[in-house]
This record gives sequence, structure tokens and C-alpha cells, in this order.
Amino acid sequence: MYILQKCVAQHFLLINMIPLPNILEKAFLDELEILEVPHQRRAHWQKWARYYIDFSLKYGYSPRDPATLDPFLAKLAAKNQGTSKQAEAAKAVTLLRQVMQRFPAPLPEVERHPNHKKSKIAEQTTPLDHYPVHGKNKHQIAEAPDNSENILQPNQAKPGASWEFAYQKLADILAVKQYALATRRSYTHWIKQFQSFVASVPPDSLDSSQAARFLTHLASKKRVGASTQNQAFNALLFFFKKVLNRDFQPEGVTRARRTKYVPQILTREEIGQIAEAMPPPYTLLTKLLYGCGLRLTEALTLRVHNFDFEVRILTVHRGKGQKDRTVPLPEVLVSDLRSHLADVRDTYESDLAAGFAGAFMPVRGSQKKWDQLATQWQWQFFFPAKRLTKIKKDNQSRRYHLHSNRFSQLLREAVTSLGTHKKVSAHTFRHSFASHLLMANYDIKTIQEMLGHSDVRTTMIYLQTVPSRTKKDRQSPLDISFL
Repeated sequence: MYILQKCVAQHFLLINMIPLPNILEKAFLDELEILEVPHQRRAHWQKWARYYIDFSLKYGYSPRDPATLDPFLAKLAAKNQGTSKQAEAAKAVTLLRQVMQRFPAPLPEVERHPNHKKSKIAEQTTPLDHYPVHGKNKHQIAEAPDNSENILQPNQAKPGASWEFAYQKLADILAVKQYALATRRSYTHWIKQFQSFVASVPPDSLDSSQAARFLTHLASKKRVGASTQNQAFNALLFFFKKVLNRDFQPEGVTRARRTKYVPQILTREEIGQIAEAMPPPYTLLTKLLYGCGLRLTEALTLRVHNFDFEVRILTVHRGKGQKDRTVPLPEVLVSDLRSHLADVRDTYESDLAAGFAGAFMPVRGSQKKWDQLATQWQWQFFFPAKRLTKIKKDNQSRRYHLHSNRFSQLLREAVTSLGTHKKVSAHTFRHSFASHLLMANYDIKTIQEMLGHSDVRTTMIYLQTVPSRTKKDRQSPLDISFL
């Protein structure tokens, strides 16, 4: 009874709360889509955003002021909201403020609730000022209410005058170059870290020496690994050259120490035991990771058209580095793959009968084009999710692929149940794929192409996992006969 009363009270509070302006809410939802916030959590993020705006106007704070977050979280704590909910609220508010800072002209003022308290602070601030629109959001300005006719178009923002314009340009260039979502998020994250490090000085005043100090700070103070520092370096390189249009030559950078890494390898028997310990279709997914040397994301995002059973070829489109490659389909898996595909077909036909909007499509390219292809059979995920995902803003249902977190959870459970002492992750099967091919006397160049490595030196790491079979095996002097 208490839970029911609490839910009713929360529903009543949301109904009587100030709604977000349409243009802001649409931009916020689009950012949730880009960041791949789980669909079941997006309604909660919307709720926190509305709570935050309502709190700000009620108690005389500016929603765009970062200092407003602390009293807002204190209010949530006073309302007995747990730390996990406070953390989620903080993330939602941070994203909302980032979105609000991207419009180039004032938005319509949010209508104040009659019971809201007025203060001098509230009277002196405009709740929702402006923020520049980027990507697909920039075409939604025409949908704003009539009193928002004066909103400027994105290209009217002053070039180079602010970080807002820099982020807009960064997002546009990444989209045009069709970078993966993970890369977009990573680059944006490091640029935000860099902006904080330089105390938000104007982008036009930035130079390579500041970037060098930032990279050194990551290694000496933050103690990040070499790969993390290299990731930040690539983000800054892209930002300076593509966004700021200037040279990037940081000198005197303290580089994080790169540890010598030897990949963990499993035996064929261990791989079979782990795969069989997992429920279907994760058993088949695990065997495909090993049998084709796939990265987990590559395997999860496979679609029906990637499989050519006639010539026994699997095509990986837009793998790491936006590269395509082909690998042979394991003959021993063809029967299981065909059987699984038949089950996927049954699910697909049931979805069609229920009027679903199709599979989730890539973010790159024309949305109209993808909407036309979304319901076609060849574009369905080979490892579809168990349930359809409801898209509230479109009132449509689409089907996603299996989630990587669920695979990782089941893999940990399988490894624990078998009692193996080895450290196993999804990438371990890819390591084992390469090492076993080396043991079978495949040349390193062929393995490089099958793995999709840009540089053969990356592939050569697997030489450490293969025992030498030549006459020049390493020996102790005690075991060598000098006669």
C-alpha cells in the first residue's frame, strides 16, 4: 500500500511540474539516444531533468549555473533519495546543462508555476538562455512554439568565439567522417577534460604547450596507462587539426609507461567447456568469437546479410577503424548457425505481424534511408535481443541486439562454475584464435588480415604465446653440450 501511495504521489508531482520546452526536451532525448542510455532508464533521466528545472525556478536558481547542482542534490537527499538515484540525477542534470549551453539564442522562458517562490536571484536570471544545436537536432528548430521565432540558426554562432561552437564543430566533423559512437563519446570526453584543465580559456588561445601539460598531467598526476594517454593524445590531435585548424606538436610530454602485455590464451577444450556452460544463443556467440576471431561488438552487431553460407564467408562491416574484412565461417558451426537463423526468422515474422518499426539502424547516413531498410530481413540483427524496445518519442517498437553486459555476466558465471584459474574476457577468445592459428603454422600476415589489424606489429604480440618449435629453442647453459 505504501509503495502504491508513493507512486501515485510521484505521478501527481510530475503532472503538476513545469514541462520542459519542446525544443529542449527533443534535444535532450536525442542526446540520450546518442549516448546509448538504456531505454528503460531514459524516462528516469527525463524525470530528473524536470525535477531540476522545477527546483531551480522554485528556489530562485539558474538552471545553467553549475553551482545549482549541489543544492539540488541536497534537496534529493532531504527527500530520502538514495545515493544511486542522486548519482543518476547528477548525470542527467550535467547532460541537460550541456544541451542547454548549445543554443545560440534565448529559448522561450519557462512558465512559472503559481505556487513557485520568487526571489531576486530568479528575477535576475533567464532560466533557459541558449545553446547551439548540432547534428540532427539543428533541423528541429522549426518545430519550436511561435514565440521562439527569433532563435538563430546554428551557423549564426560566432566561429571560434566559445567552447559551445567548438563542441558543435567537433560533433559535426565526427558525424561527417562517420566515426563510431564510442569514438565520438571518447573524443568529446577528453576535450571536456582538457577544457577543465585549461580553465575554459577561449579555444582560439589554445596551443600545443597546453596540450603537452595536460598529457603530462594525465601520466604524472592521474597515473593513467599508456593506452589511456594515447587515447587522449588522439582526441587532442583531432581537435587541434580538424576543429581549431592549427598544428599540433606537443613537446616534452611525459609518456605513461607502457607495460609489456602477454595475452591470456585458452585451450580448445577450455573454450568448448566455457561455451557449453552458457545458455543459448550465447553458446553460439562464444564459439563465433573464437571461430572467427571477432571482437565482442563486431559479433553482437552482425546482421543477417553478413553471412554467406554458400561460400562460407563472414563479412565484418565497419570494424575497428571503420575497416571491412572477411573471415572464413567455421564449417563445424554452419549447421548451428542455420538453425539459429531459422529461429531469428520466426521472431522477425512475428515482429512484422505485430507492426514493429524494424531493427535499430546505424546512426550514420540518411535517417529516411535507414527507416526504409529497418524492416527488411537482411538488415535484422543475427543475435537479436529477447524483447522489443519501446521508443516513446516515436511510439514505435524496435529490436536491438544482445547486450554486451549480459554476455560478460554470463561469461563470468561460466568461468566461475568451471573453476578455471585463468582470467577470461570476451577478448580472450580473439587472442586464442590468433595464437592457435600461429600454432597451426599460419603466417603472421594472413592472421593480421583476419584480425583486421592495421599494423603487423600489433599482431606480432601473439608470437609470445606460441612455444618455439625450431632447433633454436631457448635453453639454459647447463643444458647445452659444448662438445
